[in-house]
Amino acid sequence: MLREQDPETPWFQGRDGCEAMAETAHQKMRRLRAEQGLCIACGKPNDAKTKRCTSCREKHNAPLRAKRAERRASGLCISCGMPTDTKAIRCSSCRAEQNVLKRARSAERVASGLCILCGGPNDTDTQRCNACSDKFNASQRAMRAELEASGICISCGGPNDTTTQRCSSCRSRLNTSVQKMREDHVASGTCTYCGSAPARSGKLMCESCARAAAQRARNARSRTA
Repeated sequence: MLREQDPETPWFQGRDGCEAMAETAHQKMRRLRAEQGLCIACGKPNDAKTKRCTSCREKHNAPLRAKRAERRASGLCISCGMPTDTKAIRCSSCRAEQNVLKRARSAERVASGLCILCGGPNDTDTQRCNACSDKFNASQRAMRAELEASGICISCGGPNDTTTQRCSSCRSRLNTSVQKMREDHVASGTCTYCGSAPARSGKLMCESCARAAAQRARNARSRTA
């Protein structure tokens, strides 16, 4: 006697159902590898903080970098490939979507005590671990130096019409934003620099930020002496 066929089972749904079952098995394999500290692609011990080992990550990222470089050179959004309506590398729609995803991921990692960039344990009081902070700061300095040398605004990437690092439009927006943030901190009695610790009585900064600012000033004077 033939068993009753269940239309919900993958084997009964034909090729589409088998593909769905295979995808589930593939996802399970990747999850198990990640839990065991293995690369989700090759299954070998993972030597990186990401889900893929260094070798597999490079193989995975190389064609993506090439595609993005090609789209960027053609004035297209690096994400969707459509003409970009902004001065950035992504169109306004993809930028908004990317920002939502980044904020959600960052919030989840911060709540778990992880670095917002690599997702590994955070060994600092900031949102980035020491290693990622060093890499991030170095890349930002290099990028800004390159843009400044080319006469480009470091904020919007457009032509710079001032002698500073930012164009007049970006400077105006930045100053307005900083002033608003400082006013909010003053109103709440928090440090205008870090925005978290209580400010000293009658002062704008907390004790820790004031000491750091004084040290920076001393270092600057010693360099110019």
